[in-house]
Amino acid sequence: MAVGPETERLLLVAREALETYLERRLQTEGALEAIARILEGLDYETEGHMRRVSRLAVLLGERAGVEDLEGLRMGAYLHDLGKLFLPREVLDKPGPLNTVEWTQVRTHPEMGHEVLSRIPFLPKTTLEVVLYHHEHWDGTGYPKGLKGEEIPLPARVFAVVDVWDALLSKRAYKPALSEDAARIELLSMAGKKLDPGLVEVFLQVEGMDSKAHTP
Repeated sequence: MAVGPETERLLLVAREALETYLERRLQTEGALEAIARILEGLDYETEGHMRRVSRLAVLLGERAGVEDLEGLRMGAYLHDLGKLFLPREVLDKPGPLNTVEWTQVRTHPEMGHEVLSRIPFLPKTTLEVVLYHHEHWDGTGYPKGLKGEEIPLPARVFAVVDVWDALLSKRAYKPALSEDAARIELLSMAGKKLDPGLVEVFLQVEGMDSKAHTP
């Protein structure tokens, strides 16, 4: 079917826009994978942690009503970027941190946010996840001490899946838990560290908890 010049022009604009989007998406995806490999290669995170939490964050975020799922996914990949600025001996310490070391660790959300806020194309959702993923539902978290729904929804969503993956992962300071033990521990944090409604949704989603730690 023949099309007029105006339709051809619109099709050309649409094609160029799509090509630009795909090119940017591929570039962004490559950057996220590179950052994940750097952090995991330095043992700041367990292998596959970034991919697992990004996948779970999108699954939970979709059910929780997060509008910017792509921003949430990017935030999941970039959440611990600030750890690159912390001393290696602090991150690798097998025992409890002392006061000075704990103070250093608590700076990493703001340090990561400071770096990423200079990148103009990163969405607000991504920056919220990076800055607020250690805020607690009961107000005892950091860096701002936000409480309840003062904490942006994307950060609350990410906190649930980040804790879940951490419970199932072996770290320098703890062994990995079984899924049953992790489920009990996650429930114990509902209403304290984590949004209780999101914990309930997370554990009710069929297959989410049982397949969550598949690399």
